[in-house]
Amino acid sequence: MNLLAGIDLGSTAVKGILINEKGEIQNTHKLSAKYKFPKNDIVEFSSEGFYNTFCSLTNELFSKADDTDQLLSIAISGASGNTLLLDNNNKPLRDTISWLDARPVDFSEVYSDKLSKEDIRDTVGWPSIQRFPFAHMLWLKKESQEEFDAASRYMMNITYLYYRLTGKFVMDNSTATTFYLQDQKSRKWSKQLLDILGIPESKLPELVPSGSFIGKITEQASKETGLPKETKIVLGSFDHPAAARGTGVLQEGSLLLSCGTSWVGFYPINKRDIGIKNKMLVDPFLSPDGPWAAMFSLSAIGKNIDTILNHLVGKNNLNTKYEIFSQRAAQSPVGTNNVTFDILQPIEQLIIDIKNLEKNADTNDIFRAIMEVVAYEIKLNLLHHGRMGLNTKGITMVGGAAENKLWSQILADITEQTIILSNGQVAGALGSTIMAGIGVGLFENEKDGFAKIGGKSVYINPIPQNSKMYNSFYKKYI
Repeated sequence: MNLLAGIDLGSTAVKGILINEKGEIQNTHKLSAKYKFPKNDIVEFSSEGFYNTFCSLTNELFSKADDTDQLLSIAISGASGNTLLLDNNNKPLRDTISWLDARPVDFSEVYSDKLSKEDIRDTVGWPSIQRFPFAHMLWLKKESQEEFDAASRYMMNITYLYYRLTGKFVMDNSTATTFYLQDQKSRKWSKQLLDILGIPESKLPELVPSGSFIGKITEQASKETGLPKETKIVLGSFDHPAAARGTGVLQEGSLLLSCGTSWVGFYPINKRDIGIKNKMLVDPFLSPDGPWAAMFSLSAIGKNIDTILNHLVGKNNLNTKYEIFSQRAAQSPVGTNNVTFDILQPIEQLIIDIKNLEKNADTNDIFRAIMEVVAYEIKLNLLHHGRMGLNTKGITMVGGAAENKLWSQILADITEQTIILSNGQVAGALGSTIMAGIGVGLFENEKDGFAKIGGKSVYINPIPQNSKMYNSFYKKYI
């Protein structure tokens, strides 16, 4: 039987799924991502080490296939925004800089009468952010110019992965958005931004649409990955657009909520300008033949939740903290007996507030309050974007929080929207699988691919009496 494979390169883990053309999952596997922290605020990783992790994943993933099965293709998507430089032998010059890196970068020298913050946003689709490749390269150019100038190629780690698999240097337009050097509307590299860095276009990967066939796996990569020699390699996308494909969030009026390291809301939009004017993160998604996408991000939430839970459960229970979290929160009533706090404030002040709450509040109420205040923040964003014309009919929820029935119900009650649970933790990998199928002609498009292998969804409707109470609590929270 024909098989497809999809890979999701997450910030904390690398996930893979092997699925047949009937939509039956043959195998899944997950490995933790490994980082280096050489100095404060610096987060890097070895591209060679990452490739070895990828090989371990694919070897395990394909180990369950029968001799009669044929792997048609594999596509790779994931969290992007890292920076890698190669030498003249196409070997990494240094460790890859992660998007989690927070080394300080001064953008003031970049802006001018000819290039403002707004110009950069309109060009690349995202605002000027220190944690992404354009900023990384500004830092390298200033602090390590000899190394920066010695590079023969500038790319992200996913391009290096494609190179190791096929011998080709390519990048899809969705992933290229997070590289911060693409003119998103023309789908070409921005000469203006390249000139600031002093990089010729010849040293960058070829830009190709998501779902495009790159080439067959090389003999060497076949041996290393355990993938068959005839396997075709297909371009994926940035992680959230991949998850949207894997959950069927393909049309304007729908919303994907990804609950991971960051909580990200993903709206398909028919007009790119809506996202730019609302100062959202814009992705090419299915354009020019379908909608663009606009995203909002609550980047601090995942880390803050984890820090609070570590404090509340103690060192001896860290392995079971999410189970404890769910069980204890379920023992608290709607409204948590008026326990509330600001989940988005700096972590130092947040912990002070939690310690103060512990003096008078039941810990069960604090656990449930975590779920409720996060849902309030999502509602706040939905109302704001609704006033700007981005209205939704239901929220498709993926990631860790989507596995928690109580949290899903709370989100439904507070937002007064139906919560749709579809493919949980494998949505990104499944979206990659759909692109793998499109790249070899197995599926006509994303809609066709999801219809054939997307599986079934679970619907959680708001409980009216809970929603009525939460409307009052929400006003107090605001």
